[in-house]
Parts: sequence; structure tokens; C-alpha cells
Amino acid sequence: MKKKINYILGIFLFSTLFFSCENNMEEVVVTPDNGPENVAVDTDIPLICTADNAKDTVFVISWSAADFGKDISSTYTLQLDVVGNDFTNAQEIVAGNNIFQKHLTSDNLNSIMHKLNQPIDVATDLEVRIMARPMVLGSSEPVLPVLYSSSKVKLNVTSFAMAPLHLIGSMFGVYFVDPNVWDIANYRYVMFRDDPLGIDQYTGFIRGFDPTTYAGQFKFINDGDLNTYTMYGKKDGALSLSGGNFELDKDGYYIITASTSQMTYSIKEYDASSALVYTEMQLVGSGVSTTQTLSQAYYDPHIWIIDDVTLTTGELVFQSGSTIWSAKTFPYGKGVLDGEKISVTKAGNYYIKFNDLTGHYVFYQKK
Repeated sequence: MKKKINYILGIFLFSTLFFSCENNMEEVVVTPDNGPENVAVDTDIPLICTADNAKDTVFVISWSAADFGKDISSTYTLQLDVVGNDFTNAQEIVAGNNIFQKHLTSDNLNSIMHKLNQPIDVATDLEVRIMARPMVLGSSEPVLPVLYSSSKVKLNVTSFAMAPLHLIGSMFGVYFVDPNVWDIANYRYVMFRDDPLGIDQYTGFIRGFDPTTYAGQFKFINDGDLNTYTMYGKKDGALSLSGGNFELDKDGYYIITASTSQMTYSIKEYDASSALVYTEMQLVGSGVSTTQTLSQAYYDPHIWIIDDVTLTTGELVFQSGSTIWSAKTFPYGKGVLDGEKISVTKAGNYYIKFNDLTGHYVFYQKK
């Protein structure tokens, strides 16, 4: 009997000690000695982001390890913000566990500039600091202080608008009958934006799916993927490179939006029944050598197009008779009646498209 009592008492004491240790582990409080320091960058050459250098490594950021105590490793993250913001709107790029340098690409920084709502084509000073988060093994709910480097580095970055997004498919016509149906080289179905940083969208006539002619199917394709078969379809309510074609139930006017960075899309009907149909459209202003006359698209009387137009820095408006649409932004925008004139900031050869339903316009620079 005495042995049984001792045995039970032993189990009780062991259990008490075990759960006591477990509770202590859950209450681990990490008190670090110092954070990551010696933040450095390999070059101070200003960066001008372009589509051509998007995947290039442009800066290498390095730092020394944080010290959270013996056998405690750290996960490091870069925080970037505009100089003077004191990291109140910091954007983050994860480096990893026990990683002490990070290669940044032009595309990384172009995306950061857009997230910070910085204007395109304007050199901007960013600053970078390092955030360290301790990783404590064996603790389910440890207190995890986050440390920041006191040292920082500056990067000078000029961003550009996100690459254009295009519709591709038979949403406007029939294969072998109408032009540009499933044409992987076609840039003429470039989508619109409210401004250069806005979401890609299109408002216009779309054909419903016809199982006999296969008209009324479409996907999305990034500008850099033209001349390839890398396209975004729909899958489980989101965009996917392995997704199927979009097929609408009926002919009609629709508002379509898409984001290949967020992998999202939306489609809803648009009432164009009372919209005025214009008979002419011109591009006027100091940004062109002579007035340019646009043509109605064969697939929609509210879409106006013109190709191979040479633009110079200057101002432009879209005009039909006495009606004038414009907005300051370039190469994308949403014109309003008698708005600020469009400011052409980059000369070149352009394909131009205007939507008189919404006032949207796009100047697509040709390579």
C-alpha cells in the first residue's frame, strides 16, 4: 500500500513539474541586447525603373545580426518608406530567417513606389531600415519584441506605370472573320485606368458566348507576355494562369476590372442605353503636330482609336464638336468635360484609345 501511495505521489509530482515547466515556457519573455545594425547598400547609383530592367538586381542591402540572447534566431524584414516619413507608411520585403542581405530588383522597388503612392517619372528618395523578429522554439505564446535598426540607407528611385494589361480573345468578334481574335501580338485591346496607378478596367460592349462560333471568350494578358501564351483566366473566383476562358451569358455592355498582381477580377453589367453616340472624335493640342482624327472601333461605337501617332511633350484634349474631355494624367486617365488638359510627359510613337462612355483614355507607347 505504501508503495502504491509513493507511486501515485511520484506521478502527481512529475505531472505538477511538467505542467509547471510548460506554463513557464508559455511565459518566456525575450529581452534582447541589441537590434540589427550596420545597414549598408552596395551602390548609390540612382535607379530608373523600366520594363526592360524589371527583373534585374539593382541594390543589395546588408546588415549585421540582432542579438536576442543565446540560441535565439531572428527573421529579418526590410522596411521602406519615403525619406522624412519616419516609416509611418513603411512597406515591407521579407528577407528570411538568419539572412543578412537581400537582393532588390527594379520590379520590387517599382511596386514599392506605387504602394507608397509616389508619382511616376519623378526621382524619389527612399530610406530602408531592418526589422528583426525573434524566433523562440518551444514557446507557444512567447512575448516577442520586435527590434529595428537605428542605421538606415537611402535609395533614389524613379518609378514607371505598371505594365499595361490587355484583353485577349473573341469577345469582340469571330475567329477567322474579324481582326485580332486570339491574336497574341495584339496590343489594341489594352485596358484603361483612372490614372497611371489605377486598376486596369474596361467599359464597353462584349459579346455573349456562342458555342457554335466560339465568339464571346476572353482572358487577360500582361504587356510583357504578348507574343506568348501566358494568359490569365478564371479559376475558383480568381485569376489564374491555369484558369479557363471568361464566357458571358449574353451580349451587352459590361464593366470589367482585373489585377494580375492581386489575382482578382470583377464583371458587372453597364447601362449604355441612353448614351449619346458621337460621329467624330479628334485629338487636339500642342502634343501633336496636327489635329488627329480617331476612328470608331468596329466592335463598339463608343471606342475611338488611332495608331502610330507621334507625340511631343505638350498638352492634349479629346474633342467632338464643342464637347471636350481631358484630365491631367498621362499615359492613363479619365477625362471629364472641360477638365485640365492632358500633360504629355514622354514623347514617342503611340497607339491611342478613348472611351466616350466613361472618358477613359490610354496612350500606349509602341516599342
